[in-house]
Amino acid sequence: MAGPNQHFIPQYYLKTFAKEDKVFVFDKKENKYLGDNRIPVDKIGFTKNFYNIEPEDLSKFLIEETRDKAHVDSLIEKYNEKISSPLINSFIDLGDMVYEYKEMEIVSLIRSDDIIDFLVVQLFRTPFFRKQFEFIARDIKSKHSDKVELNKKYSIERLARAIHGVYIISAICNTEIWKNSEKNHLIKPIFQFIDFEVIDKFEQLRRMSKTLWVSAIESCFITSDNPIVIKQTDKGNIQILFFPLTKRCAVTFWNENSADKNVVIVNEGRKNVLLEQNRIMKDWAYRFLYSHDKE
Repeated sequence: MAGPNQHFIPQYYLKTFAKEDKVFVFDKKENKYLGDNRIPVDKIGFTKNFYNIEPEDLSKFLIEETRDKAHVDSLIEKYNEKISSPLINSFIDLGDMVYEYKEMEIVSLIRSDDIIDFLVVQLFRTPFFRKQFEFIARDIKSKHSDKVELNKKYSIERLARAIHGVYIISAICNTEIWKNSEKNHLIKPIFQFIDFEVIDKFEQLRRMSKTLWVSAIESCFITSDNPIVIKQTDKGNIQILFFPLTKRCAVTFWNENSADKNVVIVNEGRKNVLLEQNRIMKDWAYRFLYSHDKE
Protein backbone atom coordinates (compact mmCIF):
# COMPACT_ATOMS: atom_id res chain seq x y z
CA MET A 1 0.00 0.00 0.00
CA ALA A 2 3.02 2.30 0.07
CA GLY A 3 2.99 5.19 -2.36
CA PRO A 4 0.24 7.36 -3.82
CA ASN A 5 -1.81 4.48 -5.31
CA GLN A 6 -3.83 3.50 -2.25
CA HIS A 7 -5.97 0.41 -2.76
CA PHE A 8 -9.44 0.43 -1.23
CA ILE A 9 -9.73 -3.18 -2.43
CA PRO A 10 -6.62 -5.09 -1.26
CA GLN A 11 -4.45 -6.57 -3.98
CA TYR A 12 -4.01 -9.82 -2.05
CA TYR A 13 -7.80 -10.16 -1.99
CA LEU A 14 -8.21 -9.51 -5.72
CA LYS A 15 -5.51 -12.10 -6.43
CA THR A 16 -7.83 -14.82 -5.09
CA PHE A 17 -10.07 -14.15 -8.11
CA ALA A 18 -7.16 -13.85 -10.53
CA LYS A 19 -5.25 -15.92 -13.01
CA GLU A 20 -1.56 -15.04 -12.91
CA ASP A 21 -2.48 -11.99 -10.78
CA LYS A 22 -4.90 -10.69 -13.41
CA VAL A 23 -8.71 -10.43 -13.44
CA PHE A 24 -11.40 -9.46 -15.89
CA VAL A 25 -12.88 -6.04 -15.09
CA PHE A 26 -16.47 -5.16 -15.99
CA ASP A 27 -17.57 -1.52 -15.97
CA LYS A 28 -21.26 -1.56 -15.13
CA LYS A 29 -21.60 2.16 -15.94
CA GLU A 30 -20.47 1.50 -19.52
CA ASN A 31 -21.96 -2.03 -19.46
CA LYS A 32 -18.85 -3.65 -20.90
CA TYR A 33 -15.55 -5.27 -19.98
CA LEU A 34 -12.41 -3.14 -19.94
CA GLY A 35 -10.74 -4.80 -22.90
CA ASP A 36 -10.64 -8.40 -23.99
CA ASN A 37 -7.96 -9.53 -21.57
CA ARG A 38 -7.48 -9.75 -17.83
CA ILE A 39 -5.98 -6.71 -16.09
CA PRO A 40 -3.23 -6.87 -13.40
CA VAL A 41 -4.65 -6.40 -9.91
CA ASP A 42 -2.12 -3.69 -9.11
CA LYS A 43 -3.76 -1.56 -11.81
CA ILE A 44 -7.27 -1.61 -10.34
CA GLY A 45 -9.15 -1.00 -7.08
CA PHE A 46 -7.23 2.11 -6.05
CA THR A 47 -7.37 5.89 -6.10
CA LYS A 48 -4.36 8.14 -5.78
CA ASN A 49 -4.00 9.34 -2.17
CA PHE A 50 -7.45 7.94 -1.36
CA TYR A 51 -6.78 7.75 2.41
CA ASN A 52 -4.61 10.85 2.68
CA ILE A 53 -6.10 13.31 5.15
CA GLU A 54 -4.71 16.65 6.23
CA PRO A 55 -3.11 16.04 9.67
CA GLU A 56 -4.85 19.07 11.18
CA ASP A 57 -8.23 17.64 10.12
CA LEU A 58 -7.66 14.14 11.44
CA SER A 59 -6.02 15.37 14.65
CA LYS A 60 -9.25 17.11 15.66
CA PHE A 61 -10.71 13.67 16.32
CA LEU A 62 -7.67 11.93 17.82
CA ILE A 63 -6.26 11.84 21.34
CA GLU A 64 -2.78 12.46 20.00
CA GLU A 65 -2.02 14.67 17.02
CA THR A 66 -0.63 13.20 13.82
CA ARG A 67 1.62 14.84 11.27
CA ASP A 68 1.29 12.11 8.69
CA LYS A 69 -1.13 12.52 5.78
CA ALA A 70 -0.98 8.76 5.23
CA HIS A 71 -1.74 7.93 8.88
CA VAL A 72 -4.90 5.94 8.04
CA ASP A 73 -3.23 4.10 5.17
CA SER A 74 -0.35 3.06 7.45
CA LEU A 75 -2.74 1.74 10.11
CA ILE A 76 -4.65 -0.31 7.55
CA GLU A 77 -1.47 -1.90 6.26
CA LYS A 78 0.00 -2.71 9.67
CA TYR A 79 -3.06 -3.74 11.68
CA ASN A 80 -5.42 -5.11 9.08
CA GLU A 81 -3.87 -6.21 5.80
CA LYS A 82 -0.82 -7.98 7.22
CA ILE A 83 -3.16 -10.01 9.43
CA SER A 84 -5.92 -10.64 6.91
CA SER A 85 -3.79 -11.56 3.91
CA PRO A 86 -2.84 -15.08 5.09
CA LEU A 87 -6.39 -15.62 6.35
CA ILE A 88 -7.99 -14.85 2.99
CA ASN A 89 -5.33 -16.81 1.13
CA SER A 90 -6.06 -19.89 3.26
CA PHE A 91 -9.43 -20.23 1.56
CA ILE A 92 -7.78 -20.69 -1.85
CA ASP A 93 -6.56 -24.18 -0.93
CA LEU A 94 -9.92 -25.04 0.60
CA GLY A 95 -11.76 -24.12 -2.61
CA ASP A 96 -9.28 -26.00 -4.77
CA MET A 97 -9.64 -29.12 -2.64
CA VAL A 98 -13.36 -29.19 -3.31
CA TYR A 99 -13.20 -28.26 -6.99
CA GLU A 100 -10.14 -30.14 -8.21
CA TYR A 101 -9.98 -33.12 -5.88
CA LYS A 102 -13.66 -33.43 -4.86
CA GLU A 103 -12.47 -33.39 -1.27
CA MET A 104 -15.65 -32.88 0.74
CA GLU A 105 -14.23 -33.54 4.20
CA ILE A 106 -13.61 -29.89 5.02
CA VAL A 107 -13.96 -28.16 8.32
CA SER A 108 -16.67 -25.68 9.22
CA LEU A 109 -15.99 -21.98 9.07
CA ILE A 110 -13.26 -21.23 11.60
CA ARG A 111 -11.50 -18.15 12.90
CA SER A 112 -14.68 -16.18 12.38
CA ASP A 113 -13.42 -13.33 14.61
CA ASP A 114 -10.52 -12.77 12.21
CA ILE A 115 -12.91 -12.68 9.27
CA ILE A 116 -15.15 -10.22 11.13
CA ASP A 117 -12.15 -7.96 11.85
CA PHE A 118 -11.36 -7.90 8.13
CA LEU A 119 -14.99 -7.35 7.15
CA VAL A 120 -15.70 -4.37 9.40
CA VAL A 121 -12.53 -2.52 8.39
CA GLN A 122 -13.14 -3.33 4.71
CA LEU A 123 -16.77 -2.27 5.00
CA PHE A 124 -15.79 1.31 5.79
CA ARG A 125 -12.86 1.53 3.35
CA THR A 126 -14.59 1.89 -0.01
CA PRO A 127 -15.56 4.94 -2.09
CA PHE A 128 -19.20 3.87 -1.73
CA PHE A 129 -19.09 4.29 2.05
CA ARG A 130 -17.08 7.49 1.90
CA LYS A 131 -20.00 8.97 -0.03
CA GLN A 132 -22.30 8.03 2.86
CA PHE A 133 -20.16 9.98 5.31
CA GLU A 134 -21.21 13.26 3.73
CA PHE A 135 -24.49 12.92 5.65
CA ILE A 136 -22.59 12.36 8.91
CA ALA A 137 -20.31 15.30 8.12
CA ARG A 138 -23.32 17.60 7.82
CA ASP A 139 -24.63 16.33 11.14
CA ILE A 140 -21.28 16.81 12.90
CA LYS A 141 -20.86 20.27 11.40
CA SER A 142 -24.25 21.32 12.76
CA LYS A 143 -24.06 19.60 16.16
CA HIS A 144 -20.36 19.34 17.04
CA SER A 145 -18.61 22.20 15.24
CA ASP A 146 -17.37 23.52 18.59
CA LYS A 147 -15.72 20.17 19.43
CA VAL A 148 -13.75 20.02 16.20
CA GLU A 149 -13.22 23.78 15.92
CA LEU A 150 -14.73 24.07 12.49
CA ASN A 151 -15.03 27.27 10.53
CA LYS A 152 -16.35 28.23 7.11
CA LYS A 153 -13.26 26.96 5.29
CA TYR A 154 -14.14 23.37 6.13
CA SER A 155 -16.27 22.08 3.32
CA ILE A 156 -18.54 19.08 3.78
CA GLU A 157 -16.34 17.12 1.37
CA ARG A 158 -13.21 17.88 3.39
CA LEU A 159 -14.92 17.02 6.67
CA ALA A 160 -16.36 13.81 5.19
CA ARG A 161 -12.87 12.75 4.16
CA ALA A 162 -11.65 13.15 7.74
CA ILE A 163 -14.68 11.35 9.19
CA HIS A 164 -14.18 8.50 6.75
CA GLY A 165 -10.69 8.09 8.17
CA VAL A 166 -11.98 8.25 11.74
CA TYR A 167 -14.43 5.40 11.12
CA ILE A 168 -11.64 3.28 9.66
CA ILE A 169 -9.45 4.06 12.68
CA SER A 170 -12.31 3.14 15.02
CA ALA A 171 -12.75 -0.18 13.20
CA ILE A 172 -9.02 -0.93 13.50
CA CYS A 173 -9.00 -0.02 17.20
CA ASN A 174 -11.77 -2.56 17.79
CA THR A 175 -10.09 -5.50 16.04
CA GLU A 176 -8.69 -8.36 18.11
CA ILE A 177 -5.13 -7.67 16.96
CA TRP A 178 -5.31 -4.07 18.23
CA LYS A 179 -6.88 -5.05 21.55
CA ASN A 180 -4.32 -7.81 22.09
CA SER A 181 -1.50 -5.35 21.46
CA GLU A 182 -2.72 -3.34 24.46
CA LYS A 183 -2.38 -0.13 22.52
CA ASN A 184 -4.38 2.92 23.54
CA HIS A 185 -7.56 3.81 21.71
CA LEU A 186 -6.92 6.64 19.25
CA ILE A 187 -10.21 8.53 19.10
CA LYS A 188 -11.20 11.22 21.58
CA PRO A 189 -13.89 10.13 24.09
CA ILE A 190 -16.21 12.94 22.95
CA PHE A 191 -16.62 11.08 19.67
CA GLN A 192 -17.75 7.85 21.30
CA PHE A 193 -20.85 7.86 19.12
CA ILE A 194 -18.59 6.85 16.22
CA ASP A 195 -17.14 3.98 18.24
CA PHE A 196 -20.61 2.87 19.33
CA GLU A 197 -21.72 2.49 15.72
CA VAL A 198 -18.59 0.58 14.74
CA ILE A 199 -18.65 -1.68 17.83
CA ASP A 200 -22.29 -2.47 17.13
CA LYS A 201 -21.29 -3.90 13.72
CA PHE A 202 -18.68 -6.15 15.37
CA GLU A 203 -21.13 -7.36 18.01
CA GLN A 204 -23.95 -8.02 15.56
CA LEU A 205 -21.72 -10.08 13.26
CA ARG A 206 -20.38 -12.13 16.18
CA ARG A 207 -23.96 -13.05 17.17
CA MET A 208 -25.09 -13.96 13.66
CA SER A 209 -24.94 -17.39 12.02
CA LYS A 210 -22.06 -17.97 9.61
CA THR A 211 -22.32 -20.11 6.50
CA LEU A 212 -19.44 -20.94 4.17
CA TRP A 213 -20.21 -21.57 0.49
CA VAL A 214 -17.73 -23.49 -1.65
CA SER A 215 -18.12 -23.85 -5.41
CA ALA A 216 -17.46 -27.37 -6.68
CA ILE A 217 -18.44 -26.41 -10.23
CA GLU A 218 -16.80 -24.44 -13.01
CA SER A 219 -18.79 -21.28 -12.19
CA CYS A 220 -17.07 -18.89 -9.77
CA PHE A 221 -18.04 -16.12 -7.40
CA ILE A 222 -17.30 -12.56 -8.52
CA THR A 223 -16.42 -9.50 -6.46
CA SER A 224 -16.46 -5.72 -6.93
CA ASP A 225 -15.21 -2.33 -5.83
CA ASN A 226 -17.83 -2.56 -3.06
CA PRO A 227 -17.36 -6.22 -2.16
CA ILE A 228 -19.41 -6.56 1.02
CA VAL A 229 -23.13 -6.86 0.39
CA ILE A 230 -24.87 -5.74 3.57
CA LYS A 231 -28.59 -5.36 4.05
CA GLN A 232 -29.74 -3.64 7.22
CA THR A 233 -32.72 -1.82 8.66
CA ASP A 234 -33.00 1.95 9.04
CA LYS A 235 -31.83 1.47 12.63
CA GLY A 236 -28.65 -0.28 11.51
CA ASN A 237 -29.68 -3.83 12.37
CA ILE A 238 -27.91 -6.19 9.98
CA GLN A 239 -30.27 -8.61 8.25
CA ILE A 240 -27.70 -10.33 6.06
CA LEU A 241 -24.10 -9.83 5.00
CA PHE A 242 -22.54 -11.65 2.07
CA PHE A 243 -18.87 -11.57 1.13
CA PRO A 244 -17.00 -13.57 -1.55
CA LEU A 245 -13.69 -14.63 0.02
CA THR A 246 -12.20 -16.10 -3.16
CA LYS A 247 -13.47 -17.15 -6.57
CA ARG A 248 -14.59 -20.45 -4.98
CA CYS A 249 -15.47 -19.51 -1.40
CA ALA A 250 -17.96 -17.04 0.04
CA VAL A 251 -19.37 -16.40 3.50
CA THR A 252 -22.83 -15.33 4.63
CA PHE A 253 -23.68 -13.83 8.01
CA TRP A 254 -27.41 -14.06 8.65
CA ASN A 255 -30.07 -14.83 11.24
CA GLU A 256 -30.58 -18.46 10.27
CA ASN A 257 -29.76 -20.39 13.43
CA SER A 258 -29.94 -23.76 11.70
CA ALA A 259 -27.26 -22.66 9.22
CA ASP A 260 -24.64 -21.61 11.77
CA LYS A 261 -21.16 -22.93 10.94
CA ASN A 262 -22.53 -24.85 7.97
CA VAL A 263 -20.46 -25.56 4.89
CA VAL A 264 -22.55 -25.67 1.72
CA ILE A 265 -21.04 -27.25 -1.38
CA VAL A 266 -22.33 -25.49 -4.49
CA ASN A 267 -22.89 -28.27 -7.04
CA GLU A 268 -24.81 -28.10 -10.32
CA GLY A 269 -28.07 -28.39 -8.42
CA ARG A 270 -27.21 -25.25 -6.42
CA LYS A 271 -25.68 -23.31 -9.33
CA ASN A 272 -28.56 -20.82 -9.30
CA VAL A 273 -27.58 -19.80 -5.76
CA LEU A 274 -24.12 -18.79 -6.95
CA LEU A 275 -25.49 -16.99 -10.01
CA GLU A 276 -27.98 -15.09 -7.85
CA GLN A 277 -25.23 -13.96 -5.49
CA ASN A 278 -23.24 -12.76 -8.50
CA ARG A 279 -26.26 -10.83 -9.73
CA ILE A 280 -26.61 -9.16 -6.33
CA MET A 281 -22.90 -8.33 -6.36
CA LYS A 282 -23.34 -6.63 -9.73
CA ASP A 283 -26.18 -4.52 -8.32
CA TRP A 284 -24.17 -3.68 -5.21
CA ALA A 285 -20.97 -2.71 -7.05
CA TYR A 286 -20.08 0.97 -6.99
CA ARG A 287 -18.91 0.75 -10.59
CA PHE A 288 -16.48 -2.11 -11.29
CA LEU A 289 -16.83 -5.90 -11.06
CA TYR A 290 -13.83 -8.24 -10.89
CA SER A 291 -13.97 -11.86 -12.00
CA HIS A 292 -11.85 -14.87 -12.83
CA ASP A 293 -13.73 -15.51 -16.06
CA LYS A 294 -16.23 -13.82 -18.35
CA GLU A 295 -19.24 -16.02 -17.63
